[in-house]
Amino acid sequence: MTLTPELAKSIVEKLPGAQPVFSTRGDSKGPHVKYSFRFEFVGPAIRHIAILQ
Repeated sequence: MTLTPELAKSIVEKLPGAQPVFSTRGDSKGPHVKYSFRFEFVGPAIRHIAILQ
């Protein structure tokens, strides 16, 4: 089995507390799916993960 960016994204989306991170600046507002899938995990500490395309 090959771990593709899309498969990794689907795995991360199922984790509790995972929230997608969107850009709020410039012309590219919204998800940066051209470059990576970005997620934030809120818990005792805030963590981020980016899955490169």
